[in-house]
Amino acid sequence: MKKKMLCLVTALLLGVLLCACSGSSAEKMFGVKLPSGDKLKLYMSRADVEKIMGDEEFKLVNNTYDYGYITLGYTDGLLSYISFNGDSTVSLLNGLSLGDTNYDKYDFTVYNDKDGNAYYKNNNGKYEATDTFDPKMEFQDGVTVTIYLSSEKKVESVMVLDSYVATVRRLDG
Repeated sequence: MKKKMLCLVTALLLGVLLCACSGSSAEKMFGVKLPSGDKLKLYMSRADVEKIMGDEEFKLVNNTYDYGYITLGYTDGLLSYISFNGDSTVSLLNGLSLGDTNYDKYDFTVYNDKDGNAYYKNNNGKYEATDTFDPKMEFQDGVTVTIYLSSEKKVESVMVLDSYVATVRRLDG
């Protein structure tokens, strides 16, 4: 009976540890939670995104789809650019949202108190944080997450994009 109880306690502790570790995964920086509760992630197909966005109106501006509260862009039919600002209630899947001041816990390197970047590189199918941006990356080799800060050092704007797109700004119209 003691062995069963010990195994149960151990399993619970491992479960809590696993949940805690998965909460900070890189992929939680690559997607957003919409006001509807739906989630969008980089590299979703355009058809899947359009199902989620439904009949919402948008404006096509510089090959991006501006829905008013979020702007989306595609490369080769895959979601490769997400940005939100203003009074948007969109948040990253890790919980970072506009107005937050606790961005330092999300791997951002902040420059001159104005903006910050977090870089991720694809390493055999898994994205890992890296300190540097590699301008030679191809599509889906890396992801750049950028935050812009207000004078009060609150998150004012968020942009999540494929690193290749960040370099050449190649978005389908």
